[in-house]
Amino acid sequence: MRSLSGLAAALALGLAACGDFTSSGDPLSESEAAALAEALAEGGFAGFGAQGAAPMGAPGEAAARVTVTLNDTAPCDDAGGTVAVAGSMTVDINQTTNVGTFEFNYTIAPHGCQVTTEGGKVFTLDGDPNLTVTGNFDWSETSADGSLTYDGKFKWEASDGRACACGVNLTATYDFNFGTTGSSGSATLNGTVCGVTVNRTVSVEA
Repeated sequence: MRSLSGLAAALALGLAACGDFTSSGDPLSESEAAALAEALAEGGFAGFGAQGAAPMGAPGEAAARVTVTLNDTAPCDDAGGTVAVAGSMTVDINQTTNVGTFEFNYTIAPHGCQVTTEGGKVFTLDGDPNLTVTGNFDWSETSADGSLTYDGKFKWEASDGRACACGVNLTATYDFNFGTTGSSGSATLNGTVCGVTVNRTVSVEA
């Protein structure tokens, strides 16, 4: 997960308790919920690395669909911990036009992933047991756009001693642009994290 330092200072500091999963958890502020949502949208996206797995089709014809199994554990950026990804990615790319679609259906389970908020608090995340990620993208050599829904539960512990079992119901609408010198992307986040409403646009990487 990312270490987040660019959260908007204008976010209100209203508090909301954890959702229906627990009655004893500690509350999050709106800015803290936004930080965790941004970390999910960035660290929970499986990426487009499987476009090369699409089989070659006849000239002018769309390639046959291929489903790629996802089963990997990777570091959570530079902040320690790991995230396990399990599920599938279905790729349908026309090898002539290099245009196609991606369909995602997988789970993510963080283990010891850390998120640092603008206020300097560190949140350590663990799956409880995981979050389900589903969605679709339209893809080309120069751009990709689509949305993913994150639904499930994780636990967090904060460096100030707070802790909570946290329900998530979040949709991230992504817009990526690919160039010869790199890529850029954004995600508009709408939904709830720990019962706190999130509605913001953030920068993400493909």
